[in-house]
Amino acid sequence: MLIAIFCSLSYSELSAQEVFDDIAYIPAPIENNGTNTPKIIELANSAFEAIKNRHNKDAQESFDAIIAIDKYNVQGLYGLAYCQFADGEYEKSIELLEPIINVNQTNAALYSLRGRAYMALSNFDKAISDFEKSSSIGSESLDLLSLSQCQYYAGNFTEAVVQAEKFIGKQAQNALGYFAKGMAKCGLKEYEAAIAELTKVTELEAKNSVAYYYISRNNVLMEDYNKALKNVSKAIKLNQEYVEAIDLRAEIRYNVHDYPNAIFDCNRVIELDGVSENTYLIRGKSNLKIGLKKEACADFAVAKKGGNQFADDLIAKNCK
Repeated sequence: MLIAIFCSLSYSELSAQEVFDDIAYIPAPIENNGTNTPKIIELANSAFEAIKNRHNKDAQESFDAIIAIDKYNVQGLYGLAYCQFADGEYEKSIELLEPIINVNQTNAALYSLRGRAYMALSNFDKAISDFEKSSSIGSESLDLLSLSQCQYYAGNFTEAVVQAEKFIGKQAQNALGYFAKGMAKCGLKEYEAAIAELTKVTELEAKNSVAYYYISRNNVLMEDYNKALKNVSKAIKLNQEYVEAIDLRAEIRYNVHDYPNAIFDCNRVIELDGVSENTYLIRGKSNLKIGLKKEACADFAVAKKGGNQFADDLIAKNCK
């Protein structure tokens, strides 16, 4: 079996913010319960248009101008909270949202944004609570996707599947729904079902290298190394600097006894500066198989220094 295979969305690949970018979360103007002058309307329209075009600084200036006119303006405060969120200031975003949620408890957009901020902070329980609230009062379908992702991160794989299916029911052509469902199925150890869902991703997005990478990981968990090698190679063909995929292929090649090419892939990972202790472990084991004991022991030493749990035994057995 491979050493480092598991079903988990790695933040190095798909950080919360990258996921939000992928689902194109752009807040729409919300109902304003405060002062609503022609000037405020003009500023709000300008600000939300700036957000749509990813001009965060221009948007923030407009929202600041709204708050200068009416410090309790919901649109202004909500917009500023989004700007803080977009800048990665998640705690500040939550602080801005708290008071307006307290007096606008039926506004789904407020819970939706706070849920995304909590998700970015890896506070999945609070994120789930907010997304459940936003969904119950009529939020956009993207909240179902975010709820599925949060349930997945929290280890609630069955509920993650349920929410992904709800999202797919509303957006059947959105590949992210099938991706979320596939990852949750993997979490449930239903690897064939996971592969089926991830294959739908590739049918909708033929150049989705991440989907092929996770299909390969599920192939490995089923110990189908030939299919795993085929799929991970597709991922690498689509993205020749996909470090995680190259690292995975090195492990697969080791498992099918293709030691020279396993070493080649490990060298490529190191060249791309995406190295982990596991890379050195696989290269060391491959070197050992082809009789390069000195090189193998040097690699095991690096793996041990990096904290790899298997390196000690390999050194004890082979590097006296």
